[in-house]
Amino acid sequence: MATAIQKITLSSSRDIPFNKLVLSQSNVRRVKAGVSIEELAEDIIRRTLLQGLSVRPILGAEGQETGMFEVPAGGRRYRALELLVKQKRLAKTVPVPCVVRDPSTDVSADEDSLAENVQRVAVSGRLLDVYAEDGMTLEQLMAFTVTSDHARQEQVWEGLSRSHNREAYFIRRQLTEGAVRVADRRAQFVGAEAYEAAGGMIMRDLFEHDDGGWLQDPALLDRLVIEKLQAEAETLRPEGWKWIAVACDFPYGHTACLRRLTGETVQLTD
Repeated sequence: MATAIQKITLSSSRDIPFNKLVLSQSNVRRVKAGVSIEELAEDIIRRTLLQGLSVRPILGAEGQETGMFEVPAGGRRYRALELLVKQKRLAKTVPVPCVVRDPSTDVSADEDSLAENVQRVAVSGRLLDVYAEDGMTLEQLMAFTVTSDHARQEQVWEGLSRSHNREAYFIRRQLTEGAVRVADRRAQFVGAEAYEAAGGMIMRDLFEHDDGGWLQDPALLDRLVIEKLQAEAETLRPEGWKWIAVACDFPYGHTACLRRLTGETVQLTD
């Protein structure tokens, strides 16, 4: 017997004044306070809140809504907003974008908190532990999200321990080494859609402008470039050319003595 398809519904979204929010004891994430919260607060001031809070209405003794909401998921963002309110950089009634969970749902607040902290951008658990102990900055952690390859993330972090440069831009450069930017002329010629249709993967930066990302398979890209060039060459063959060569690049000096010849039609004499 066919199973009935359950309708998927979205939790409602609304702006809630900060002073109507309280941090739930169900929040499973335990990151010690300090520089990490301060950095997140500065990031919120600079780029606003990039992700809303997940909240649940606090119910009274008889099950009625009290007008207050608990925050089981998004505790660090809550603490960062709390710090900004204490510093009087935000009003205590500042509207906060929230996703309001149905209080009657069977899913517990603990599960909401756990889900948000594991179903997010894939960053190595080891690096999350380093960040939780204030071993790296928020900007550094964000840089690692450019790839979901945990082994590569950890390899780069190990390499940074022997380097004087630990800036976020340097981390991104290390993680994208060997990849080809979408802005590259080869990628522009083939097109990102054709590359992905052929099975290629594109890395994208969630936190910085990346001009479309990086193509992770240069060999596949070069093959697609040659194939497209050969197809373009075949369209020229009916013009009478006996020899057509295609290449991604010509050797140095290969075209030094070549010049374009422009033919002009001349009126025939009597």
